[in-house]
Amino acid sequence: MEIHASLNNLDHLRYLVSRVHNSIHPYVQGILGLVHAFSSNLDNIREYVQKIAFFEDGHILVLCMNKDMAVKLLHAQYFQVDLTFKRVCRKINEFELNEYDINYNITFTYARIFTNIATANAYHRMFKAIIEAVNELCKQEVQTRHIHNNGWKVILGNLDAAQAKGLGLVLANLDPTKTWETHLTYIFKSCRVHYKRKVFKTFIKSI
Repeated sequence: MEIHASLNNLDHLRYLVSRVHNSIHPYVQGILGLVHAFSSNLDNIREYVQKIAFFEDGHILVLCMNKDMAVKLLHAQYFQVDLTFKRVCRKINEFELNEYDINYNITFTYARIFTNIATANAYHRMFKAIIEAVNELCKQEVQTRHIHNNGWKVILGNLDAAQAKGLGLVLANLDPTKTWETHLTYIFKSCRVHYKRKVFKTFIKSI
């Protein structure tokens, strides 16, 4: 196969690639581009991106979950919460709900949320958005073992105070008869790695 002579000119090649890219993503690939794709349902993006929200405190929330992921999360016994700062540029971080399958040695992702804030209020919004999306996609209500005697048994976290409070607040929305702190005693557990890390940091500070 012969390559056209014009493609040997790197500047011209970059121009052609840029023109095609701009025609596909007229609002580039940042948050503005995502909003455009979501509003026009480009490539059926709404099957995966369930919610894009902006709040007065500057919080940006993008929830990604398809129906299959929602069904699996609805019927999960436990899952872990992870906030990573590695895969997304600038101020947007990835918040993920997943479960490690010991039978297949793989991690299954139930939901991803892209967020720029990790306060208790932001976590409350994120957990609430996930529960609402699962309810809507599955046409069935999320349940937890300590409230409904069925459903989620354990949620693993990393001992982040804001994360724990946000989870507790959304559980208190499901059952207002208990405080958010009380709810956590029933369902919230710490990842062993994060627990040891917190203990070590506390020990170092005390020296």
